[in-house]
This record gives sequence, structure tokens and C-alpha cells, in this order.
Amino acid sequence: MQFTSSFVSLLLAAATTGVQALPSSPIEQRQEAPRLYVKFWSDTSCGADGGFWVEDTVWLQEPVGTCIDVEVWRDFGSTEIVTNTATHDLHAYSLDNCNGTGPNANYYDVPAGSTTDPHCYSQHVESVKFI
Repeated sequence: MQFTSSFVSLLLAAATTGVQALPSSPIEQRQEAPRLYVKFWSDTSCGADGGFWVEDTVWLQEPVGTCIDVEVWRDFGSTEIVTNTATHDLHAYSLDNCNGTGPNANYYDVPAGSTTDPHCYSQHVESVKFI
């Protein structure tokens, strides 16, 4: 009898002390990690000039300053931001290792949470990082 009551007490304690999500929040909102869903296009206008979709990927928001290498199986000329739930801005670099200085070093910024214009960037991307 004592084992049963102790077990029930343990279950009750576990149920009442667990982490609770806000009941008014949709499940998708409570479980979604900050991220960008992007598509890479063969042309410089994200398919508007008849270019084809090369590949897509998801960049999960990493800690600020962490460099993410972009690996795409073929050349591409533009990047389209389709979904953006990031809470930090993103630098997208034309060179590896998030190198923003020197010859041929270019980058553009994607504002946190924005998929409005510009959502198509006419630059090849080799690496990105959240800032």
C-alpha cells in the first residue's frame, strides 16, 4: 500500500512541476526554432528571368557570431528568403569563413524576421552568420 501511494505521489509531483507552455500559444509557435528557409536559383533574379531552382536549405539560428558554411551542389546566382523566423539579423558572405574584407569580399544583411523586399539577393553566398 505504501508503494502505491508513494508512486502516485511521485507521478502527481512530476505532473505539477513540469514545464508548462502557454496554453494560448499555437503548438507550431511553441516548438519552432528561429530559422531561415532559403532557395538558391540559377539566375540573378530568383527565377523571374526563367532561371531554375537549384537547391533549398534551412539555416537554423546559431549563436551570434557562429559562421555557417553554405554547401550547394552547383553554381547559383541568387538567394531567395522564403521564410524568416530569426530573431537576429543575418550576414550572407560571398566568401568562405564569413570573410567580409579584402578583394571580392561582399556581404548583404537579412533583417531578423523579414521576408519582404528585398527577399531576393543577387549574390553568390559561401557562408553566413547571425549578428
